[in-house]
Amino acid sequence: MGRRIAFFMDYDRYGREEAPAILQFVQTLRNLGHEVDFMTSEGELLAKLPRGYDVVALSAFSSLELGRILKTAIRVKQADSRVVSVLGGHGVAENASKLILAPGIDAVVEGEAENTFPLMLKHLSRARESTRLPPEQPPARVPDHLDAKAVELLSRNRFCSAIEEEQAEEILGEHFTRRIRHRGREVEIEVPITGVHIKTREGEVLYSGSARDEEVVSRAYRRNRERIGGMTQGELSRYLHAHPTREELEACFGGYPWDIVQAKGWHALSLYIQRGCNWGRCQYCSITTPPGRSISVDRVVALLGEAVEHGIEQVTFDDDQFVQSERYVAELCRGIIRAGLHRRLRFGAMLRVDAIKDAELLALMRRAGFEKLQVGVESLVPEKIAYFGKTLPGREEEYIHRAKELIHNCLGAGVEVGVFIITTRPKRQGALEEVAAELEALLTMLLSLYRAHHRLPTLSFNDMLMAYPGAPLLRRERHKRFFVPVALRNGELLVLEIPYIFELKSVQLANFLSILKEMARRRGLPPEQLNETLEHLEDLIAALKVAAQHLRSELAPCLEYLSSLGEEDRARLARLLGLPSPRIESHLLSGRVSAAELERAVERLGEGEAERLRQLPERLREESLALERRCGEMEHLLYALESDIYMQIRAHLRRVREELRQLERSGGATREALQEYISTSQELLHRYYPYYLARSALQNLIAWLEEYASQKT
Repeated sequence: MGRRIAFFMDYDRYGREEAPAILQFVQTLRNLGHEVDFMTSEGELLAKLPRGYDVVALSAFSSLELGRILKTAIRVKQADSRVVSVLGGHGVAENASKLILAPGIDAVVEGEAENTFPLMLKHLSRARESTRLPPEQPPARVPDHLDAKAVELLSRNRFCSAIEEEQAEEILGEHFTRRIRHRGREVEIEVPITGVHIKTREGEVLYSGSARDEEVVSRAYRRNRERIGGMTQGELSRYLHAHPTREELEACFGGYPWDIVQAKGWHALSLYIQRGCNWGRCQYCSITTPPGRSISVDRVVALLGEAVEHGIEQVTFDDDQFVQSERYVAELCRGIIRAGLHRRLRFGAMLRVDAIKDAELLALMRRAGFEKLQVGVESLVPEKIAYFGKTLPGREEEYIHRAKELIHNCLGAGVEVGVFIITTRPKRQGALEEVAAELEALLTMLLSLYRAHHRLPTLSFNDMLMAYPGAPLLRRERHKRFFVPVALRNGELLVLEIPYIFELKSVQLANFLSILKEMARRRGLPPEQLNETLEHLEDLIAALKVAAQHLRSELAPCLEYLSSLGEEDRARLARLLGLPSPRIESHLLSGRVSAAELERAVERLGEGEAERLRQLPERLREESLALERRCGEMEHLLYALESDIYMQIRAHLRRVREELRQLERSGGATREALQEYISTSQELLHRYYPYYLARSALQNLIAWLEEYASQKT
């Protein structure tokens, strides 16, 4: 029996104008006989809830969304407490066992859900009666780091689950069949449901276990013993994962919810045709599912043909790593060309630096309509490449060479390139020098690329390293967290701590980022737009220059000294200063403690410590002057780049002006001629958009030409 499902993704918040890849999963559910509506804002979801859904599926793309989505879950239950709410998506990773305790959440699904969620739906339907519980009183005192409004909402809206214990037991007893090849023969096995947390109406929290749990494996082995012959329990465990195999993905891939696309007015599409990543060692990333699970080319090409018929103009392949197999990508490109889709669609994708080793493949991708490739370079500094785990140890220089070569080859082939850069990382010594090295390498590369191709790659900066759930770096580095209240128990507040960014180890770096943030604020551009322009490069250099000057201030040696202290020495120094906490920096910056007072207190720690503090001003002065010199050199590089670009724009402006004058003398410019000038100017605008003077000049020219053309009608 099919269920009525409201599938929610807080997508409108991001301002994207393309159909999200999650729609493929929506279609999978429809193919199984379920009635699925797709909502992209909380307002739309709440407005449609009176339709009486069985299930609300809440998809969290990242952990940063969890605070908002838990509030949405409460509001859903306020509007309809009989509906079953299921939370899933990559954002629940590492936090599912706590998220299940949140009010408004009845079940949480971990990982890829093509095999899991349909099994659950067999047993989920609207509750027979309301599931609201009486409210608890909020805690007497809400911690400073929490959202007090969220706590109030939590305390006023406690809900038990719409899932009865009998339903939960039925779900946890579910399994699906999977065909595998083992020792040369095909075997069909039963795979138990895993990665599912359920909260019952009776107040119990049940968990299916994971495919790695010994009890789960043992139970599956007993169930499959007669089918698998001599296969050992350890061998069987390799096939008990919840994520779909290539064959299972293929079986799910059929049709597309074009009614949703048309209702939303989208003319671009994101597709997810390959799962996993064939590198899988980046230290800040948590993608662990295996690569090589791709949809057949024939099916993808057939869907692209449907996309054209439904008004789609651009398709982005959202695979974590698009070129997992050069053979597969080449076959896809040839299929696109054979179907004539390269003349109707523009394509984009994301790939690694070393993904394309064959220049012929790049040329083939260009012929197939791939206009832009996003490359996860992350850095042009060897030490950062090693820290991020972007390549094998000792091959960092080779990695950087390949990155530059790929960007060069793409631009040479007429393919736009987006380059991701992580500006900073947690580093105690030499943090500003490393930023300077990064910017110098980028500017040198940009100038070289422009002079070779008269094109610029797009630089997408992430100025601080993000903490992704489950990433290896979370086990090595300290990270900042935001706090989400998820449950009240007898007045006690249970809080979910979600990592979102790595803590800085350098006070100099913290100061630099603070200056940069203020400069960005004054620009008045959205961060996602500003971070792809040369304005941001200007701001980075300017912020670095100001931070360098601050190194010669009276407080700089004091702050640098404090950043080097361990907890015990810091606490001792705070006591000598008569401070209630070891957060001495805040007292120093506010003026409650002077530099002279700090120096006297350090002398009481011992002559060795006092001498260490006395040596800092000269060292910081030398660092400051060296950084200022490097900033001056970078300003010259940026000026040379901007000058070269603007000379090209001025030449275009001069040519248009002179040719229009000639046309006016000989009878006037035709609409066709004006349209040609507009098209050429728009192409240049697209090419030089990152540079604001070129952008402004071309936008003004296009506006004038369009006005001039309108007068010709």
